[in-house]
Amino acid sequence: MAASDKTVDPAVFGQNLRRLRAAAALSQADLAQRVNAATGGWGNSGTQIARFERGLHRPQPRTVAALATALGCTPTDLLEPAAARDEREACARIADQYAEESAANHDYDQDFREGRIIAARDIATRIRAAR
Repeated sequence: MAASDKTVDPAVFGQNLRRLRAAAALSQADLAQRVNAATGGWGNSGTQIARFERGLHRPQPRTVAALATALGCTPTDLLEPAAARDEREACARIADQYAEESAANHDYDQDFREGRIIAARDIATRIRAAR
């Protein structure tokens, strides 16, 4: 989904931006400074970051990319609704749990030969990477 797409929900973007900024322990001004340093100064300010976080502005694609880089995440992390992110993580946890239970409760050599544990771990990795 492109950031310029009219289906991008500014409220979802804002919630994700606030969550990821807080997780990175950055103030709005600190984040704006990082983005400006990385982009040669597009004029982003703490005030602009605050407007994005309140869902008042729809982000441009280059802004999404710059914010994602500054936060160490992917653009999808900023654009994806929480429900989709939570569902993906739940599927990955189930695959991890299956792999752990398979290793603990079965003949590991047989499971390994049959590819069960590797497949479950691979599924978990692929689910998490599909952002």
